[in-house]
Amino acid sequence: MEHGKNNEINAVATICGKILPTLYPTTIFKEVGCYVKWKEVKPFVVASPDGEGDEGQTKRFLFEIKCPYASEWKAPVHYNIPEYYVPQILCQMGTSVETLGYHVKESLFVSWSMESTTAFHVKFDGLLWGMMEREIEALYGHSNKARPTKKRPESKVIKEKIASFLSNNVSFLGEFKSLKAIPCNDENHETSSGMYYSHKMDIQIRSNIDLREVQLYAEETERLIKEHFKLDTERPSDIIVFMLSDLDRTFDPQKPYVYPVAYGYSSKTLKVETVRNMLDYLRRELVSYDINVQVEAFDGQFIKLAIDGKDGSSLTLLQERKKHWKEVCKITVNDLARPYLEVGKLPCVVRTFDDACKHLKVSVMNLTSYNEKITHGPIHVSGVLQHCYEEICTDMAINLFREALTVKLQSQELESARTNDIDKIVNNMI
Repeated sequence: MEHGKNNEINAVATICGKILPTLYPTTIFKEVGCYVKWKEVKPFVVASPDGEGDEGQTKRFLFEIKCPYASEWKAPVHYNIPEYYVPQILCQMGTSVETLGYHVKESLFVSWSMESTTAFHVKFDGLLWGMMEREIEALYGHSNKARPTKKRPESKVIKEKIASFLSNNVSFLGEFKSLKAIPCNDENHETSSGMYYSHKMDIQIRSNIDLREVQLYAEETERLIKEHFKLDTERPSDIIVFMLSDLDRTFDPQKPYVYPVAYGYSSKTLKVETVRNMLDYLRRELVSYDINVQVEAFDGQFIKLAIDGKDGSSLTLLQERKKHWKEVCKITVNDLARPYLEVGKLPCVVRTFDDACKHLKVSVMNLTSYNEKITHGPIHVSGVLQHCYEEICTDMAINLFREALTVKLQSQELESARTNDIDKIVNNMI
């Protein structure tokens, strides 16, 4: 306890000097007292955050600071928020409404050590806090002060919810180099240094600055960015090499036939589009050296380079059929069967073949089957139409429909429009 009290000021210095300027430059850290939830005329729940983060006239954050005691058996700072801190954090956000009139729905959990400080962003969960509030009421909201002998069933549910809360409402912001607060003899006062109020410092304001010094700062910044990239980048597990060879690929120990022209490190999840972009870049570079690549060969894991275009189109007939098959498989049975079920739809009741000729204003003539036999009557006509419909997906099917629907319009004046009407009938049935 004493260790945490003595180092809390150092954690505040790290918050004001590192975390807020980096992540939330418009937020001001302020100390705060406690929030009290009253029951009748007595205080029932009291929560005391370690600070408030002000943005304008509102409180954006509450701060909870922890300074773990150093031990060789555990990490010096928290890299995950322990479950037993969740009720404390939620209680602070939940009771803030009693003092401020609104819930502060965000908190920053800060874990400080001499070397580094970690920070977590926590979002408020009103449902979980409501469950905790009811549990507090059940345990302490009555005159019976006896200590519970066993856990209530609700407490087990709350524990499960806390595990889910840590997964969904907590995000790791980063690890920062720790600062140490040094006391001074200056009087407390606000200065013109901006929103981060400070005491006087022995800093001389210079009117001129050497450009070489600016260059050194830029080079140091570049070095730090590259170092951060190396530390943050996932370590490669494979290497991809691009080789240039002749078309004969004849092996000769005295005469190399293949040369590496480019390479790159990759992880196990190397995307095909990444390799495609690498190949595009390499082709342009080879063309600049007047090297014409006629054939490309690659490992089977990049087969999509040969069957899918950059825009997602299919490069082979087989791939196009596979895509079409996948799209068809996504269609429901009702949607697939609907065109077949709508083939027999007629604008009127047709009981006989003569009714069809009369109401549809067409007459069937010279209807033949594949055996070149003349067919008569509605039974033969329906049989030929059924056979035609089975071939609906081919060009031959359209020709069969034309043969089955050879018509003569009732009006001789419209004979010139005969072909156009046939096309309309065929398209409607398809």
